[in-house]
Amino acid sequence: MNNIFKYVEEDGQIMITGLQEGVTTASIAIPETIDNMPVTVIAYQAFKESSITSIKIGGNIRAIDAGAFEDCQSLTSVIWNDHCKTIPYRCFSRCVSLSTFDFSGVESIGKWSFEGSGLQEVNLPRNIQKVGDFAFSSCKSLKAFRWNAQTKNIPQRCFVNCASLSIFDFSGVESIDDGAFAESGLQEVNLPHNIQEVGELAFRECKLLKTFHWNAQIKNIPQYCFYNCLSLSTFDFSSVESIHEGAFAGSRLQEANLFHNIQKVEPFAFQDCKSLVKVEWLSDESINIYTFANCENLKSVNISDQVQNIEANAFQGCPNAEFSFI
Repeated sequence: MNNIFKYVEEDGQIMITGLQEGVTTASIAIPETIDNMPVTVIAYQAFKESSITSIKIGGNIRAIDAGAFEDCQSLTSVIWNDHCKTIPYRCFSRCVSLSTFDFSGVESIGKWSFEGSGLQEVNLPRNIQKVGDFAFSSCKSLKAFRWNAQTKNIPQRCFVNCASLSIFDFSGVESIDDGAFAESGLQEVNLPHNIQEVGELAFRECKLLKTFHWNAQIKNIPQYCFYNCLSLSTFDFSSVESIHEGAFAGSRLQEANLFHNIQKVEPFAFQDCKSLVKVEWLSDESINIYTFANCENLKSVNISDQVQNIEANAFQGCPNAEFSFI
């Protein structure tokens, strides 16, 4: 079977660079040796856009270069050897038929490594020490994900555009980077106390997100965190201390009950909330410019008489709002 591969020899070791011209085999196994020399490397984009359906990684492989299996449209099965601990950059990017993967022999997952792949359900085990940005982005078939990895950080844009991702277990997570779940299919989230950090745009445009419980250690909602979450109609602010710029802009909140615990609300926080009908502002903090701009259906606004200041245009575009000071 060795004659199906293109390869080069260097320092007594073999690097696989691809398949020979005209080879159309569906299933391949990377050999441990060729010409009595160990096969240790799979080269950059070696099998990109090939027609293989399954691959077994040889036991001597120590390194796999970026994009080695990128755009392999028919690939459904991979046997990954325990000696190669890193899945490199874009390794299985856009492998749309790859529905399952065994991560038990892996320690590091590179950037974009499974982007656009066909993964459906993932249980990320304890042996995973690092996950790169965009690692599982645009996995349209990904429905459920359990994070048991050593690394407690979900990197930026890790699950962006995972439109079917409705189940995610946050119990093994401590930090969520920028845009990690933007445009995902999450419908209900209970953010537990172990969460210490949440990045900007973390849940932006999760259009199916209906329920969110913020029980995290972190008390501030970052910029544009829930921007354009079109199904998010309720939110409990009782454990929140600050709301940053545009945090709920474009969402479908119906009420905003901001109590004495609120220490800061930045401009544009609730801009364009078209379903917002009632605001309770019991905090004595100032209401900043454009905080509730273009909330065109806002009717009832109750404001603490201890409020420090109401900026001009804070309620711009709210023609039917009636104000009471309490």
